Amino acid sequence: KASNMLSGTYANAELNIQQKLKIVTGFRFEYFQQNLNTPLGSTKIRNTKLSYLPSVNISYNITQKLIIRGAYGMSVNRPEFREIAPFAFDDFYTGYAIIGNPNLKNCSIHNADFKLEYYPSNNEVISASFFYKKFLNPIESKAIIGAAREFTFVNANSANVYGAEIEIKKNFTNSKNYFFRHFGVMANGTYVFSRVNLGNEAVGQSNNRPLQGQAPFSVNSGIFFEDKDLGLQVNLLYNVVGRRIVYVGTDDYPDIYEMPRHMLDFNASYRFKKGIELSLNLKDLINQDVVLIQDGNGDKKWNKNTDQIFQKYKPGQTI
Repeated sequence: KASNMLSGTYANAELNIQQKLKIVTGFRFEYFQQNLNTPLGSTKIRNTKLSYLPSVNISYNITQKLIIRGAYGMSVNRPEFREIAPFAFDDFYTGYAIIGNPNLKNCSIHNADFKLEYYPSNNEVISASFFYKKFLNPIESKAIIGAAREFTFVNANSANVYGAEIEIKKNFTNSKNYFFRHFGVMANGTYVFSRVNLGNEAVGQSNNRPLQGQAPFSVNSGIFFEDKDLGLQVNLLYNVVGRRIVYVGTDDYPDIYEMPRHMLDFNASYRFKKGIELSLNLKDLINQDVVLIQDGNGDKKWNKNTDQIFQKYKPGQTI
């Protein structure tokens, strides 16, 4: 039997100065209680946490089209029921056994970012941002050493994440050419550097690795065609995410990484005049393998051909 109770209250204020400077600041207080009891009362978990979450967002209009922003805020990441349940269950996607950890703590996160935005027109934007996150007690997935593909969850001591993102959205509505007049492109790329501090969990583990689940980069792009008068819309979307740790290992049992895979999605729709719409969606056209590997030879290169493959499968396409 398990239950969550979350109650909160907040106050915020907004200040505008000469239509140039805008400040929004606030404070949120949350009371959270998580309970989990196993049969016959063998385990009773009562996780009570008070959270104090301040925030501030400042934006300044250098011109009507150019805006500079800065923000800070606190947030909370709480364990799920299965992450604290003290028994094993099967993950049917992978065939692994997952065992909860009743001693998990809530994770508190400090978030800060700085952003520059330029709007050439109403439907166009060019932006660059820099961000920093400080995690206290981040929750990570970890391999149980000596067990056959069994995993659990632990709290690291802390983690630091630094990143930068660039986003571009462009259309050609002023073009005289029919195709380009209804054509648009979008792209964003993010670079992230993360490092975890394991604290007491550092025994037998590397204390110089990325945060579990955090990829070093991601790229999204898309091309779009839309003719509202004709009722036709066509989109082609691309995505790739960098190599990331899926399960934390130890010095003798290397971390398990998911390798990058390229994804391509296509969708098209046509709306008839009587309101009927016909659509076609094609997901994951490339259908690359999902590959999890361990750096078995210890060369820090994570090569599909020379390192140990932990798991490999094709996720399939959806039409």
